[in-house]
Amino acid sequence: MNVPAMSLPGAEPLPLTPGLYPARFWPANILRLHLVFPQAIDAGDSAQPVRLFDAAGRERLDVFADIPGGLWSACGRILTVLLHPGRVKRGLAARDRLGPGLVAGETVTLTLSSALRGADGGPHGLPERFLIRIAPPVFGPIPSVAFRRTGHGLRLGGPAPIDALGALSYIRLIAPDGAALFGRLAPLTGWALHLSPSHAPCPHFRFEIVAALEDCCGNRRDAGFEVLAASSAMPPTVTGDLPCLTTSPN
Repeated sequence: MNVPAMSLPGAEPLPLTPGLYPARFWPANILRLHLVFPQAIDAGDSAQPVRLFDAAGRERLDVFADIPGGLWSACGRILTVLLHPGRVKRGLAARDRLGPGLVAGETVTLTLSSALRGADGGPHGLPERFLIRIAPPVFGPIPSVAFRRTGHGLRLGGPAPIDALGALSYIRLIAPDGAALFGRLAPLTGWALHLSPSHAPCPHFRFEIVAALEDCCGNRRDAGFEVLAASSAMPPTVTGDLPCLTTSPN
């Protein structure tokens, strides 16, 4: 599993719209999620910033990897939550003993610790809870990343949610003059992300998808998460042309 670096291009403004990534739907074998806050966060004395509950209100224990205090970006606005890989990957002792952490068809609630406060001592700025529907697991390589023009940007989609930090690190929009467009990501309903380019309109853009890109289940273009250890050299970077886009009015 490749966890993208916590340093992001264009720190101000942060190129991620505040919210939960992925939003509303998770594959049953999700490996990581991100919470993006509108301001820097003081985690306080919270040992575990998030908790998970089933539809009956029972806490789902031992689902997340034990990282005291959480895995925060340098800017203090992005919390990456890792699910316990031992309960995701099939054939491991933890999964055999405890069962999978998530089951397709169920609904769970992700809650944020009350200890999380803005750096100024005020509210953290996100909802206290998120209702999540668990979808069937997604195994195997990522077959494609689809781009579709949507007014002021691109809709990025695939068979599973593309990892948001990975999309910023490993999907590049390039203007005809060679300038990289980091853009801004926002969650959409279902699997998709919306990318607004950070550049003036031009006749066309090119895109590059670096082989290290993963979906939220740890699958890459060359292999699924469960067989990545046996994978050899990464496949080449994918490039292509995109139709003319306009910048976001925001």
